[in-house]
Amino acid sequence: MAKAVDDALASGVTLLAEAGTGVGKSFGYLIPVFLSALNKKRTPIVISTHTISLQEQLLLKDIPTLQKIIPYPLKVVLVKGRGNYISLRRLRVAQIKAPTLIQSDEFHDQLYKVNRWSLDTVDGSRSDMDFEPDGMVWDLVQSDSSNCMGRSCKDHQRCYYYQARRTIANADILVVNHALFFADLSVRGKGSSLLPDYRAVIFDEGHMVEDVAIDQLGDRLSQGAFHYLFERLASSGKKERGLLAGEGFFEAKQQLHSARAEVDLFFLNIQNWMNSHSGAGSDRSSGAVRDAGHFRVLEKNIVNNNITDALAELSKKLEDESADLPDEEKIEFQSMADKAADLGVRVREWLEQQHKGNVFWLELAGKRALRLNMCRAPVDVSAILKEQLFSKDIPIILTSATLSTGGKEGFKAIKERLGIAKAGELGLESPFDYYNQSEMYLFKKIPDPATQPREFEEASLAMICKFLEKSQGSAFVLFTSYQFLQRTGKVLESWCQQRGFPLFVQGQGMTRNRMLDEFRASKNGVLLGVDSFWQGVDVQGEALSNVIITRLPFIVPDLPLAQARHEAVQEKGGNGFYDLQIPQAVLKLKQGVGRLIRSSTDKGIIVILDPRILTKGYGKRFLQALPKSRLFVDGVEQPA
Repeated sequence: MAKAVDDALASGVTLLAEAGTGVGKSFGYLIPVFLSALNKKRTPIVISTHTISLQEQLLLKDIPTLQKIIPYPLKVVLVKGRGNYISLRRLRVAQIKAPTLIQSDEFHDQLYKVNRWSLDTVDGSRSDMDFEPDGMVWDLVQSDSSNCMGRSCKDHQRCYYYQARRTIANADILVVNHALFFADLSVRGKGSSLLPDYRAVIFDEGHMVEDVAIDQLGDRLSQGAFHYLFERLASSGKKERGLLAGEGFFEAKQQLHSARAEVDLFFLNIQNWMNSHSGAGSDRSSGAVRDAGHFRVLEKNIVNNNITDALAELSKKLEDESADLPDEEKIEFQSMADKAADLGVRVREWLEQQHKGNVFWLELAGKRALRLNMCRAPVDVSAILKEQLFSKDIPIILTSATLSTGGKEGFKAIKERLGIAKAGELGLESPFDYYNQSEMYLFKKIPDPATQPREFEEASLAMICKFLEKSQGSAFVLFTSYQFLQRTGKVLESWCQQRGFPLFVQGQGMTRNRMLDEFRASKNGVLLGVDSFWQGVDVQGEALSNVIITRLPFIVPDLPLAQARHEAVQEKGGNGFYDLQIPQAVLKLKQGVGRLIRSSTDKGIIVILDPRILTKGYGKRFLQALPKSRLFVDGVEQPA
């Protein structure tokens, strides 16, 4: 792998490198990256990851190990988004104006703790804190491009964000996450940038590139964003708080009152439109396609745009009435004015469906108070990525344990979805002895989940209990449905308690990291998880010896983005199910199965309850992509 990466870096080509668990893929690209950085300084190489855990592995373990071996100084810098850094000027202003900006005593205490922390912090970034401030408190003090005085700020020289920028400018290797990389790619098309120019990119966890690109190149406009802006300007409570609190600002307050009313009316109109289409189902002629909680919007201007002008006028009033304020106060008003105008522009773009090639939809979010999100996303990022990334004259390496769908299809799906016309391909199997380290249990006699969902769930619950007994806990049970997960959690609660198996159920208030820490410590725990536990999770040793997968992980086809992508494939003469859904599900299944064997000493069982892997013709595509474990079908061992 190191040789292939070295060749790609030298020749400036794209390389797809699938490396199974245990290959040591991080060293496979770090060694040639280090050597390349030594030979060509000044312009950095970017290493992009999807998860924080992988960044920590690189920065705390793998890179320091290499730096001890390679006796040349190389500067490796972790790049964080601007909002991760504190602004000393904004902190000072927030403290002065705290009585009019902050409502609760708890938030006042948090602001005090942030100030104490700011006196001792090394890098001024949020990750350096030993506590987690509320989002509202951090929003008052974070570094913000729209709220920055640049060199005219008296804190400029000691500004943590600009110190980080100066460090980045002299780096040989930049470590970033996918979200920041594609946020940078998005603004580069508008003549700006978040990252310096780079001469090569390594995407580790490369299987996530498409999803992150779609997310960063789209938009999600929350109803709560308007409420938050208005509360920052003047709270709706009994006691007047916010930037406009106190004497003066009469016209801005008046326009704020008007804008609040217009926004309330706008979202009421949206809600009425949704109610009038509540029976739309898949009726495209109605202008909407509805799935639970999601409303795909097929026509422009579904309601009257009464708020863009109102927000533009609010922006103007904020600028006008703050014109004579001291610079440090004026810039706070300017920032709010910019945010108000930006919200109005994004509403107009969404209503008029200005972004070609995007799918537009509404979604209901929130548990206590339902709020609307206005969403859009590119249906196909291949053309964008081809133009803005893969056609550039720089080497790009994607690596992961799951890039290929196996068999003759190989890397075809990922190349098509990312717009990669030509690339080197490398497939390295895991060095682990899966046949002797793992057993895989498959079933033909379980009811089909597509045609007999209730019977499938009943049979699955019985099998889950059977195999939890077999492994004595120490298991992940992975779901594609949060509702099925919750129902299983209720059934297993007393069952696990009777057997002394600690039960961890995602979505019950415990953070993902804490769930993993307590699961590892328990040694015989049972963890029920959905999407985020299928990948990026590393539990070695006896704590995990059983991975149960309930259903093949097909994306819900009725979700707006999935539906639009399916249609796009069909329009090109393809088959949405075979060309899109199956490749995605195969890679997801490989990720889920990959949770079990994480070292050469791990042993355990893999249980896939969905019978379609054996009963449907497409099941072969899943089987050929999985490691060769000892195989049992309906309890009977199969020939090797």
